[in-house]
Amino acid sequence: MERVLTRAEAADEFRLMPERIGDLVVVGDADTVFGHLERLEMEVLPLGYRSHGSHHELDVPVILHNAAGAPGASYFHNNLDLARWLYPAEAAATQDVEETIAAE
Repeated sequence: MERVLTRAEAADEFRLMPERIGDLVVVGDADTVFGHLERLEMEVLPLGYRSHGSHHELDVPVILHNAAGAPGASYFHNNLDLARWLYPAEAAATQDVEETIAAE
């Protein structure tokens, strides 16, 4: 375990909706994966295998090919930025919901 965050800290740092997370968020270190291992069928995986993303795996390349009107690389900081660019109508609706929640 690397650290423990309060709901408010986690919501702010990870841009999460606070009502969708618990009281605390536990963040694993580079060598930790959380889960119920006794319930899962185990398989031997190569050293360095990624089970899912963590703070230690934030840099993921985005390659756009023949994308007319694509913003520059500095526009994309998170997966959310890519989704908002790919689906602008849905992003606008989501933004309206986020602003409504923030205003409450």
